[in-house]
Amino acid sequence: MVQNMRELMNIFEKGDAVEMTEYLEENSIDLSQKEKINYFSAVNTYFYYHLSKEKDLDLKDIYENNFSEISRGRNFIECILNYFAYDSNKLPTCNKDIHKAIKYIEENLSGDLKLQILADYIHISKNYFCNLFKECTGLSFNTYVNKRRSEMAKNLLTQTEFSIENIAFKCGYNSTTHFCTTFKKFTGRTPVEYRKLNTH
Repeated sequence: MVQNMRELMNIFEKGDAVEMTEYLEENSIDLSQKEKINYFSAVNTYFYYHLSKEKDLDLKDIYENNFSEISRGRNFIECILNYFAYDSNKLPTCNKDIHKAIKYIEENLSGDLKLQILADYIHISKNYFCNLFKECTGLSFNTYVNKRRSEMAKNLLTQTEFSIENIAFKCGYNSTTHFCTTFKKFTGRTPVEYRKLNTH
């Protein structure tokens, strides 16, 4: 477990949100719901100690406001990783305009997220935004948005009883078919299959 945590912290300190997400999912995919809760609670404790004690960072805002969710293993990535991804002083590996764009994306996953809208939002050309975004995140803009929407959908599928159509809408898709196709691309399962496998 200790080695696992060290590997996870190394990924975190590189500022690679996508790799960290994948690492967490790969290491918890075969666990039962109770085991997942214990796993994420252990990760939570490790991160709190390392970041607050060794890195001397003030985590009160996210831990006091989100501790009950974090301790149950829910929304861990959003509560920890995205908090730091927003702040170029904490994760200086990415252009500050892309940090601004990522924050906008996270706050508007259910809305209209088009490439031109984001480029205009940070006042750069569309082509330059594409290149800069991929350089910083390792993903194209569309891939990043769809991946984050799929992660959002996974939470809704397992934590709510919303219909697939409703979840598609909440995750920014106008077409249920498009949502289902995209979700399967990123998870390997349809929304219905994912819900059956991850709820009890």
